[in-house]
Amino acid sequence: MDAAGLSEGYTRLILGKLEGMGLIDISPRGMIVTPLGCDLLRTLGFSLMEIDHTDSAIGTYQVALLLKGKAKMIEKGVEQRDAALKSGGDGCTTIILRDGELILPPDWSIDEHSPELAAQIRAHGMEEGDVVLIGGSNTGMREAAVAANSAALELVG
Repeated sequence: MDAAGLSEGYTRLILGKLEGMGLIDISPRGMIVTPLGCDLLRTLGFSLMEIDHTDSAIGTYQVALLLKGKAKMIEKGVEQRDAALKSGGDGCTTIILRDGELILPPDWSIDEHSPELAAQIRAHGMEEGDVVLIGGSNTGMREAAVAANSAALELVG
């Protein structure tokens, strides 16, 4: 967890607290978010999106999150990319819905340049002012998920 700036002991403490709160289940096979954890994420306006791999995002493995109503908090998406990199991911692509158009900030049109990705995103019910974060990793899905979640947490502070 060096990339995130957390010691192994502190990471175990955080995970233990999340497990104790019933938000995650930890087993020898890995960790999963519980239904209660999913409810909390939804309350915060986060939801997981299933999208096909896209060339518009970095990484062999990609995980996308939809954040409701957070577009006004995005400047250029650089902060989200940096958070993903610090967490050990290879990057994060930030997409917002502005004036009915899917935009990679500040002004690159996903609708125009990647219509297949735009169609997938729109199929998830993205609304004006929403944000999609696509965390990417060349290592694995876990690292891509950590990248996307780190970017989301950076955004909501």
